[in-house]
Amino acid sequence: MDEIDIWQAAKLLIRQHGNRAEFEAAKYIRGMVKRGDFVGEAGWKRVLRAIEQSRNTSATDSAKVH
Repeated sequence: MDEIDIWQAAKLLIRQHGNRAEFEAAKYIRGMVKRGDFVGEAGWKRVLRAIEQSRNTSATDSAKVH
């Protein structure tokens, strides 16, 4: 997956699942592991990190405003 694909997937999960986006990404990771798709697992781990990074950036930006 390209970096842009990672961020698009992360934003989509956040939009669709809100606070449960990390949980949903983790479900995809577990599914990949069960199927032995370690390339897919690595990709979804990158998506999970992007979600976490997005949340951290949003929290930091919000703290700066207040």
